[in-house]
Amino acid sequence: MPSRKQAVTFFLIVVALCSWHLDAGTNDGTLSRAMATSAIVETGSSEFTAHQALTGDKAVVDGHYYTDKAPLPSWVLVPFWMLARALGASATTADGASYATLLRIGGFVWGALPFAFIALILWRRSFERPQLAGHRALAVLVPLLGSFLFVYSGSLYNHLPAALFVLLTALSIGKERYVFAGLWASAALLTDTASVVIIAVQGLQVLLARPFTSSLRFAAACLVGVIITLINNAVITGSAFTFPSAMAANYPHMTQSLGFRGFRLDALFGLTFSLYRGLLIYMPVLLALVLVQPLKNGRAWLTDPYLLPAIALILAYSLHSTWWGGWTYGPRYITCSAVLLFAFLLQHIRTTRITPAVLITLGSIGLVLSVAAISTLGYSLPTGILYPHTELVLPAVRNGQWTTNQLPVWFGISPAVSSLLFIFVLALGLFLIHRLDRYTAHAPLPQP
Repeated sequence: MPSRKQAVTFFLIVVALCSWHLDAGTNDGTLSRAMATSAIVETGSSEFTAHQALTGDKAVVDGHYYTDKAPLPSWVLVPFWMLARALGASATTADGASYATLLRIGGFVWGALPFAFIALILWRRSFERPQLAGHRALAVLVPLLGSFLFVYSGSLYNHLPAALFVLLTALSIGKERYVFAGLWASAALLTDTASVVIIAVQGLQVLLARPFTSSLRFAAACLVGVIITLINNAVITGSAFTFPSAMAANYPHMTQSLGFRGFRLDALFGLTFSLYRGLLIYMPVLLALVLVQPLKNGRAWLTDPYLLPAIALILAYSLHSTWWGGWTYGPRYITCSAVLLFAFLLQHIRTTRITPAVLITLGSIGLVLSVAAISTLGYSLPTGILYPHTELVLPAVRNGQWTTNQLPVWFGISPAVSSLLFIFVLALGLFLIHRLDRYTAHAPLPQP
């Protein structure tokens, strides 16, 4: 296992890489969460009726407007925004640009930090795989950076923290820490309501494969998230069993069965293999799943807390009317599945000499695509573009459409120079992490 110093250094390097592109764009999804935070700080209520015109992602209840998102990201940002206001940050107004500082804070707290924690956890777990020796850090980090996850790593979305929480749930189940597993599952539910699919499958696995008392502990801890969710529903919509998303102002399909309809094969293909939103295209390392060692029997496959829950969420979104995720880079709705599948891959990949090279090569292919996207158009790519890489991202690179959402730009450096500097910083960061992985003495790290 890595030493404490190694772990901290690894984490800080990844945080630095993810903090280069902190998103301040007025995207409907990120603004909706930020507006709820600002409203709580300024008015004591999550209602943001005065600013509601800024976002299309909102619930309307008797003429009052609220975020239609799961509440935890907005709630956790409250003390950070209170501190920022105390230090002189300007209050938000009905002008979307006034939310820039809050959006960047949110991008750091809910984007950069969760991404870095996911990378750190998977890096630590890679020490259980001797075939990755000497290349563990690169075999883990390059594939993560070379995925759609990295494009969201500086933005106030719920996908990365939800993925972190379901990963911690699976880890806790594996360590038979069922109360912790249930609490992490509660956090996931309060971050992304759709994670209930993963939690339900993991709960059923615990029920069928573990002692009944284990299932009771897991279920009791999960009730924390369920109860808080019901209370939040009741406060906003007036009914504990009516989610804010069911009262979305601009998405009438959400008022009927929360947007779910019959299974469509084209949706499943779109989420997995397509150039449009395919998981295997936007996270190429998952192609290495073909190298996974078969588990010992059918029961092992069915009770694995990573694989089956990940597949269940993909299938669930194949039933949803907005499976493509709106304006997005990659299949953002199944970020939890992406992280769980990568964790499963690292745990069960075959022992061969070429294993690290395969992971790093596939990750590097994705890295070219993700860096091109995050340096230009970011994640907000129009829904109707069927081939985003060739129709949007690569032309943006050729035309020099470098994003202004870069740290050096705040200090007057041009977007073009800043983008070039990022390539250098990225290469330096990967070099330092590789050196860290290979040459620093290892010592046991205390278990959480």
